[in-house]
Amino acid sequence: MQATLLTKHLLVVGASLTDDNVIRLVHEVATLYEDHDRKRTMGTLLTLERQELTAKLWAPEFTTVPLGPPGPAGESRDEAAARIANAGRSLEILLDRVAALAAQDSVHHLLDRRYEDLFAEDANDEQAAAEQLREAASLIRGFLPGSARAAEWEQVLTHLESWGARPPRL
Repeated sequence: MQATLLTKHLLVVGASLTDDNVIRLVHEVATLYEDHDRKRTMGTLLTLERQELTAKLWAPEFTTVPLGPPGPAGESRDEAAARIANAGRSLEILLDRVAALAAQDSVHHLLDRRYEDLFAEDANDEQAAAEQLREAASLIRGFLPGSARAAEWEQVLTHLESWGARPPRL
């Protein structure tokens, strides 16, 4: 979990983040960032309704996103249950969409240097092709702003980056 918090953006769904071990792990990563004068949102917490206390407690480490509207004053139990059920349905739709998008592109790591070890040892041609495509992405980034065909090259770059040929992080 700490590796994910350090390297990626964690999406938390269906968890209250009240487990002592989770709190400790997040606190350790937050302390590491603070020790290096860096602040960073580590993830997003999806909730079915607005939870002010939870949002304040986990800020700035997590952004809390409620999927349903807040309950109005004087809301009945039945109305609250219906509102929460609607938010639950919105969550189901969101997760289905995320899963569909994740399943569409199974090669998102192909050009990513972090996954070079996945190439077979005798896959020199594949490694060379991956390097050439990363170089092509870099070349496109260089001329893209002034290109007369920027829209077309932007599409090519978008595909290369979706396969992992992203610019190095600073």
